[in-house]
Amino acid sequence: MKKILFMTVGTGVGNNIETTESLAHGLLSSIVNVDPDFTVFFGSDGSKKTVDSIKAQYLGKYNKNFENYVFVHLNNINNFSDCFKTIEEKLSEYSPTDIIKFNYTSGTKTMSVASAICATLYKKELILVNGTRNDTNIVIGGTEENIQQNLFRVYDKLNLEKVKEFFNINMFESAKIFLEKIKILDKKDIYSDLIDYYNHWDKFNHESAVKLYSQDFSNLSPNMNIQIQNNIKVLNIINSKANFKTDEKENDLRCYYILADLLNNADRRAGEGKYDDAIARLYRSLELIAQIKLKKGYRLITSNIDIEKVKKYCTDAHYINRLNQQKNSHGKVQSGLKESFNLLNCLGDDLGKEFKKSEKKIGSMLSHRNMSILAHGLEHKNKKEYLEFKSVVLNLAKFLYQDIENFMEEAKFPKFGETN
Repeated sequence: MKKILFMTVGTGVGNNIETTESLAHGLLSSIVNVDPDFTVFFGSDGSKKTVDSIKAQYLGKYNKNFENYVFVHLNNINNFSDCFKTIEEKLSEYSPTDIIKFNYTSGTKTMSVASAICATLYKKELILVNGTRNDTNIVIGGTEENIQQNLFRVYDKLNLEKVKEFFNINMFESAKIFLEKIKILDKKDIYSDLIDYYNHWDKFNHESAVKLYSQDFSNLSPNMNIQIQNNIKVLNIINSKANFKTDEKENDLRCYYILADLLNNADRRAGEGKYDDAIARLYRSLELIAQIKLKKGYRLITSNIDIEKVKKYCTDAHYINRLNQQKNSHGKVQSGLKESFNLLNCLGDDLGKEFKKSEKKIGSMLSHRNMSILAHGLEHKNKKEYLEFKSVVLNLAKFLYQDIENFMEEAKFPKFGETN
């Protein structure tokens, strides 16, 4: 591990011997203060005389040559891209374990800015030499002071942007990591709760999520206020334990909000490129559509189909007989996805009939789903297959409940930076 000093070098105000020597004296004070193993100077051809002065003053003071350095020529000292590229490329030559400090005191404004930004981006210590100036604006030798710049506010700002970036793409654990790096942030605990709130929700931990709700969420970002309020309403309905009761409007809508949430979760996984995960959620959504209709329309539960209730709506003796033959060792008839839609069709339900219209296409899609590595096969699903499956599932979801897309909008997670 080595200690390296990066230093931009100019020629001094007025470009005369006195100012050059004064500048060199100040820069030398920084070199001595840092005591680097190696110094990297950046400058133009004209800057070399300043380096020569540093060497001469070093020799005069310490009676030995200043040797451990390199001069890196900047082709265009007033072009930011050129200066930054040169400094960054030189930085890449050193080991990540090396201690590298940047002195941006001297040089053109462009050189200093490029150096300071490079130091900031790569989290290197930034140093400025200051001192008392005489009537001709030259720093008086011996008054130089090496000032280490505290960049925590810059890093806090960059980390906050990372928090928002990861939050927006549903990488909540990563958002929390960057949040913890922030030194000073108003309502930091509220940001933490907001991230945890949606992290739990994204994992279907609805009960845990609702406990984290804070009245201050909407104050973090005014543009998110409406969507957060929509989300709070949705989550409260989802957390209602009055499963499918019809005497209260919101409780009656609970199953549809759960379906909307599941469809949104599929979209979030697809947005991350996790199409196998997304398709698995669409498959569950399709199951849920049939389960909701059987429960709300006929009081039938797919885990234990009541054949006597089926007989009230279905007169197909052959189908009734087939249901009886499907009883398991506990005397229960359990209905899977396809059988649930077949049952709806035999009950004369419009949703069952709609399923039948696309049964061949759905069957093909379900076959592809079964070959997914998250189902029974080893195949990886793609965006095209996801969108095709989603189109069919969303159509049946709208057939089940015409306002399902509005519910999906209400249940969408907010994003920093989006306008309402």
